[in-house]
Amino acid sequence: MAATILLLGCIFFIDSLHATRPSCLKQNRAQGAVASGRQVAAVFFHQIQEKPGPYTVSLKEFRETLDSLQRAGYVFIALDQFLAFVEGRGDVPPGAVLLAADDGYEGIYSLAFPALKARRIPLVVFPITKWLAPVRREELHLPKVSPEQLRLMAASGLVAVGSHTHEGHSTVGGQPYYQARLHSPWTGRPETGDERRARIWNDLVVSRAVLEEIVGRPPSALSLPFGCTGREVREAARRAGFRCIFAGREGLVDRKTDLMDLPRVRWERGPLLKQLKNLGHQPGLPRYKKEKRQKQAEGYFPQSSFASFIHG
Repeated sequence: MAATILLLGCIFFIDSLHATRPSCLKQNRAQGAVASGRQVAAVFFHQIQEKPGPYTVSLKEFRETLDSLQRAGYVFIALDQFLAFVEGRGDVPPGAVLLAADDGYEGIYSLAFPALKARRIPLVVFPITKWLAPVRREELHLPKVSPEQLRLMAASGLVAVGSHTHEGHSTVGGQPYYQARLHSPWTGRPETGDERRARIWNDLVVSRAVLEEIVGRPPSALSLPFGCTGREVREAARRAGFRCIFAGREGLVDRKTDLMDLPRVRWERGPLLKQLKNLGHQPGLPRYKKEKRQKQAEGYFPQSSFASFIHG
């Protein structure tokens, strides 16, 4: 009898520990409940034009590549699904691809966006926000997307908007803006470490504010120019409210990848399909097999002929 009472007391004690567990631990356990061995290729490009060029994909190649990837079984996912995957709240299909555009050139709206709408493919645009601010800072380069064009793309439901920083896509004395140590124009004194950290944080906050004013919501994703992913930058991005950072290194994203140091695949280093296969990113079931399987399930084909098609 005494042993039974002691056992029941232990059970109630253990239950009470679970009941009083901090909510953050409960949340982490729930996030980890969605197991996944899948990966995502975050494919970044810069510009779409009629003809190819440096950092530019031709419109013809863009359309043909999207079609070939879908036929091969790759699946384009939206930023929300990507975040749910990397944060442990959801999963992705085999061969998942997150398509993204850096800088924010006008060709994204006039050429890429119509091709994406026709195929219902989502996109993440990471504009440089000093090109979008009320007093726009145009530079001698390709035409940029306008605030109204960015607003229209975001309103479509297909395009999410991230940040490519405000001033960060520039150099000072040959060094990236986020790594350089600036000097005071009045005293000539170099900035301290605290002053540089405050400058980086302020730049990210300004970028988020500009984008929130345009599209109605602050960005959750940050694409860092020049791969500047030092500890100071990551901490500033967290404090500014970003949930993930895409860095400069090449690779695939899985559940174990650091959210503040996500790799990417650059779509300017040869045929994209070959790049993905070289990275070991395998697609799911090709589209024509999916269609056959769906029709067989709906009774269009006898089981024997469908099985011979799939395995033949």
